[in-house]
Parts: sequence; structure tokens; C-alpha cells
Amino acid sequence: MKKILNIIFLSFIFLASFIIFFPKEKVYYFAQEKLAIHEINIESKIVESQLFSLDLQESTLLLSGSPIAKIKHLNISLFGMRIEDIRGIGAFEHTVPSLTQVDIAYKPGVFAVASGDFGEITASFKLSDMKIILKANMQQATKNKYSMIFAKFKKVGDSYVYEISL
Repeated sequence: MKKILNIIFLSFIFLASFIIFFPKEKVYYFAQEKLAIHEINIESKIVESQLFSLDLQESTLLLSGSPIAKIKHLNISLFGMRIEDIRGIGAFEHTVPSLTQVDIAYKPGVFAVASGDFGEITASFKLSDMKIILKANMQQATKNKYSMIFAKFKKVGDSYVYEISL
């Protein structure tokens, strides 16, 4: 029994050390390369490696070299991502709603929640149907204000739903 506990303890120490000392900045630059294929780029003023996560602050989201959004804080960890204060810039300032917070968890079921000036949107994944379902709790006035973004959302009960088949 003591041997088994020692093996489990050593395995845990090895895994924790691997995660803590893994060069997280390399993952960030690898992701940058993969996003560049689709002409998407995230430029961050501050990139900090934490024990179990990577923090990006004062970032700019670029599409085809043109800035489209400012991101105040982005945290990427083993368990998910948290993005705070996303604002459209330039031509996107009035077209795209501002987001106060986006939480993305690496899990089945409800995996993302976004909140902003439009209300709240939850994203869930249905493995049996191979669908991603976006459910928005917002007012009709908000849907009209951002009609280009929410055009495909259908009213179901007191919320709006959009399904994406994979």
C-alpha cells in the first residue's frame, strides 16, 4: 500500500512540475501561428506566464491585419479561458456588442457563457446531435440593435436560440 501511495505521489509531483515549468509562452506563439493561417492575430502588450495559466493584457484582435477589437484581459488556463472587457474598434465599434466577460470551460454540456450590453449568451454542446446551441437572454430592442449579429437567432419561449450543426 505504501508503494502505491509513493507512486501516486511521485506521479502527481511529476505532472505538477511538468505543468508549472512548461513554457506557456511557446503555446501562445504556436497558437498565433495557427491563427495566422486564417488571417487572425492577437497582439498583446503584456504576456505573463503564471503557474497554471497564461495572462494576456491590453490585447488587440486583428482580422486580415485590421484591428477589430480591444481585449483588456485574457487568461488561458488548464481548465478554460476567461476573457474580460472586449470592445469593438473602428467600423466594428457600433456593429459588434461589447462583452464584459466570456468564460470558456473545456467540458461537455454548457461550455461557454458570454455577458455584455446585450444580456447573456450560453453555449452548450450536444454530442448526441453534434450541435452547438447558443441561447441568448436579451430584449427585442437589443436583437434589433445588433440585427446583423443576431439575425439567425430564433425566439423560443422567453429567449433566443441558434443551433449550429457540426
